[in-house]
Amino acid sequence: MSEEMEKLMDAIFLNKLPARWAKHSFVSVRGLNSWLDNLKQRLEQLNAWKENPETIPKVTFINRMSNPQSFLTAIKQVTSTQKQLELNKLAIQTNILKKMYWEADLANARDGALVFGFQVEGARWDASG
Repeated sequence: MSEEMEKLMDAIFLNKLPARWAKHSFVSVRGLNSWLDNLKQRLEQLNAWKENPETIPKVTFINRMSNPQSFLTAIKQVTSTQKQLELNKLAIQTNILKKMYWEADLANARDGALVFGFQVEGARWDASG
């Protein structure tokens, strides 16, 4: 067995993302099982858009995107076009909902998009707000 295969087997046994895979992957600190689940979910989201690009999903999983900033920029561009506003004068506003993405009564956003998966680093939510 080659050294490369041994490294691969060790990484799989330790539930770590193999270094060779990580070079071609999105940045992640997940274990291998969680990384594979996340990769599958990312592909499902992209394939759903590919199959029907005209349909806007009810909720977009922003943490499953390779470049979430481009998605947020696209939201501004669509709003700018629809409302005939200057793009450089628009800003992203985030309103936190106390609902989960699977709740049936979650309506589509009037302007913008409903997203799930924002993560906060070095801060916390103010629960009283």
